[in-house]
Amino acid sequence: CDFIVATHPVTDPELESGVILRQKIGLIVPANHPFANLESIDLIDAKDEPFVCMQKNTSFRKFTDEVFEAAGYTPIIAMEYFQSQLLQLVEEGIGIGIGVWYNSRAPYFQGAMRFLPIRNPNRDRLVYLCWQKSRSDEKKIHDFVQFAMEYYADPSHRP
Repeated sequence: CDFIVATHPVTDPELESGVILRQKIGLIVPANHPFANLESIDLIDAKDEPFVCMQKNTSFRKFTDEVFEAAGYTPIIAMEYFQSQLLQLVEEGIGIGIGVWYNSRAPYFQGAMRFLPIRNPNRDRLVYLCWQKSRSDEKKIHDFVQFAMEYYADPSHRP
């Protein structure tokens, strides 16, 4: 393949990578939750809440486990979910969750749910573009890497 998009650092010595996107994470709660009117939150403040978390052995679960560890606790997990179930489970009141801000989710966060940026620990989910080091000098590789980095630097192009 020419490129790989990854959400964790790639340590393969044959690959180069660069961050193309920094995704803001936050706590996702139902609109009627006691946290719903907060502007942002320290994750430690949610330590007694039930969470819905992505299933184990996924990159997002590993990321959120690291975020909880940095906050100083292991969450109470009410349910593990598959990738597309987070908003549904939060809306149903199964638990609250950690999610990524996507512009396409904005309508949900003005209706049935709220997205609260996490102040502490302050972590972004990084998205990497990776390519073979041996091809770094190829014009098409160089041009696409530059295009991707510039494209996602513009906030209007972020998902």
